[in-house]
Amino acid sequence: MSSSSSSHNRRRSDRLFGLGIRVAGIGTCIVAIYFFFVSESPIPGLRETLSWVIPVGILFWVLALGLVLVGLVVRSAEGPAGESRSLSFLASAQNACMTGGFFRGRLAALYLGAAGRFRGLFPLHWTPSFLQSLDGNILVCVGADLFREMGFRAVFANRAEGIADILLYQGDESRPTGAVLCLSGGSGPIREESVRQFYLSLSKEGIEYGVVMTTGFFSDKARSFGEGKSLELLSGQDLLAKLRDLSDESSGKILQQAARRMRERRHPWSRV
Repeated sequence: MSSSSSSHNRRRSDRLFGLGIRVAGIGTCIVAIYFFFVSESPIPGLRETLSWVIPVGILFWVLALGLVLVGLVVRSAEGPAGESRSLSFLASAQNACMTGGFFRGRLAALYLGAAGRFRGLFPLHWTPSFLQSLDGNILVCVGADLFREMGFRAVFANRAEGIADILLYQGDESRPTGAVLCLSGGSGPIREESVRQFYLSLSKEGIEYGVVMTTGFFSDKARSFGEGKSLELLSGQDLLAKLRDLSDESSGKILQQAARRMRERRHPWSRV
């Protein structure tokens, strides 16, 4: 891990530690006020009326402990493997929120809302399991967002009427310089036939550059066919690397939009 990444993890863990200490302090004050003032109060029935205060104080202590533990996990990142371990808890929580059922949909709404307001404490990370959960339509949206962040003008195309899902333009040019075909990973590799047909269509239309994007992987023959051609094959692992190479803000924005589309598609009543 680079020194800048390590420094970023330290700052994030320091914020978590600081917040944990504050939350623990609030819980301690609540319990102290109860014992020193309420429990000894001569007012009849006051102690019984405010008996809920102690569980609230304990809840604050538990929350503080959780924040400190997450801070320790984040601080433990010392290398590429360590980084993966340090983010595993947050990534697992994120995936559980975003790819589950209705109640997880409500958690997704809370998580994404918190991530938008407190980006340092609730980071968003692209993970393999979340990427693989995207259906074909949402993958097309992610691809368009990705190439827009890379400086292209990405326009949705109707594959049934054309050759690709996305057409790429440079500036105000009227003819596309590139085209993107988005294929769901499914249960097997993307075969050479799909790649070959796409490439021949590009040549016929006079489009210089083509991208085949998938959440899965390509067969060896498909990879061999793409070598030496103006054709880029992006497997799920390659796509994940490109998304992670973007700035935190750009990557997080694309992820939020993908998660929002996913929630609205599966549960229209659960707006994220």
